[in-house]
Amino acid sequence: MAKLNALQEQLLKAGLAKKSKAAEAAREQEKARRGEAPSAAAEIQREAERAREEKIERDRALAAAQKADAQSKAQKELLRKKLRALLPRLAAEKVRERAPEWIVLDNRSAGDPADGTASSGSGHPDDDAYYAQFTVPDDLVW
Repeated sequence: MAKLNALQEQLLKAGLAKKSKAAEAAREQEKARRGEAPSAAAEIQREAERAREEKIERDRALAAAQKADAQSKAQKELLRKKLRALLPRLAAEKVRERAPEWIVLDNRSAGDPADGTASSGSGHPDDDAYYAQFTVPDDLVW
């Protein structure tokens, strides 16, 4: 076993260090004196290289995740552009059933004819009768 220095002996007596750790440190110091152990600078350089490689790998994974997210958003934008169209009522009802979070606007009331033709005016016969009582003068200047 390598000889412990005075500080290591004091730390052992005070209970601040373990005998096995002190012996290991003494062996490493002895090897370093003889030139058998790699220098501390080389060890630090290897550790820095390993940390750099880990950072590069994390950055690649993050970039891949961001790229996949961007592609997903782009696909949704294209899908939305393609779906902005007039749909027949049956197709709109199917869309509403399958994707309730999508907005499907139906401007016709339930009593309107299926072909989309509406009566004159507002589209509701009661409204036409109500507004008939108000006459608009011919000489009205806007």
